[in-house]
Formats: sequence, C-alpha cells, structure tokens
Amino acid sequence: MVKTCYTKVIKNYRDSNPLTEKFYIDNLRNMSGEKRLNIAFELYEIARNICEAGILEANPGISDAELKRLLIERFSDDPRRCSKKGRK
Repeated sequence: MVKTCYTKVIKNYRDSNPLTEKFYIDNLRNMSGEKRLNIAFELYEIARNICEAGILEANPGISDAELKRLLIERFSDDPRRCSKKGRK
C-alpha cells in the first residue's frame, strides 16, 4: 500500500459487506492485467470528473488554467496538503 496522509483513514474505512468486498477482490484477481488497468483508468476518470464538477460548482466562471491548477493540486500527493500548516 502506498503511504499517504489518507492511508490511515482508508485502511480503517469499510463501506462494503466483507463478503461483497471479497467477491470484488477475487474477481479483480481473476481479470487480466489489461482489464484491471482499464478499470483503474475508468475509476480515475470518474473521480476526476466528480472533482472537476465540484471545483466548477464552487468557482463559477473559473478560467481553464485555474481549473487545471486546482485539479492538479487536488490530485497531487503532496503531504503538505494534509497538514494544517499546508492548508490554505
């Protein structure tokens, strides 16, 4: 597992029934690497679209450059974003 400031939260968070989670993980393990990679790309695209929609809703009239900057900031793995000192 990649360690980020969210690792502890994610590790302890379970929103699925354990049997459902096991079924999902078993299915992923039985898929080809190409299929799993395609799923990862699709999930990333969904997360990016949700994030973009949130930024646009909070910042009507934002420029394309500023939208891009905020998306990069939100998706970066900079530990300073997670500390109280690094927050704006």
